Amino acid sequence: MGQRTVKFDQSPDLYSFAETRFSRQNSWEASYGEPQIRGRVLSIAFSIWWYGAKAAHPNHQYQTFAFTLDPVTRISELREIFVDPDAGFKLVQSESRRLLLALDLDGDMLPPDQIASGTETWDDFSDFLFTADGLDIFFPPYQVAAYAYGPQHVRIAYDLLTDLLLPLYAQLLDATYLGAAHRNPPWDDTASA
Repeated sequence: MGQRTVKFDQSPDLYSFAETRFSRQNSWEASYGEPQIRGRVLSIAFSIWWYGAKAAHPNHQYQTFAFTLDPVTRISELREIFVDPDAGFKLVQSESRRLLLALDLDGDMLPPDQIASGTETWDDFSDFLFTADGLDIFFPPYQVAAYAYGPQHVRIAYDLLTDLLLPLYAQLLDATYLGAAHRNPPWDDTASA
């Protein structure tokens, strides 16, 4: 609603109602994706588009929400699901960087320096979903690549994360037995083969 007030504050030097709608006023639009459920965790992603009047191009970002079910609580930050947030960050950061560097965008690769600068802190991993197959992390345009490459996303398999999760979240995500510690139990003869 706040974006619509620009209609009343327009400057005749910059805007005219004779121009197309996208040239004379800011626009904003959002849509939500299909809810994702993994175990007893529900995640929803919103895609948000906006176009500032006279801007060279529209912009795009994500806003995601994750909730535990029964009881309903919000998982507001990814760091809160790990036993050791520093170790969790190192894994999420290194795996995200590895996956982003491996992307082939019609023969182009994403620039390593932009990937590094767009994945420096926990704040860079604020848009995430718990899907059936793994943890999805979304990066808006400009964060890890030029605008022309669009938004990017990576999926980190749960079996990489499980050993670092707080037991509560491993249980909620039905990921308790996916970790490396559970792959080769002592009674498994194939572990030494």
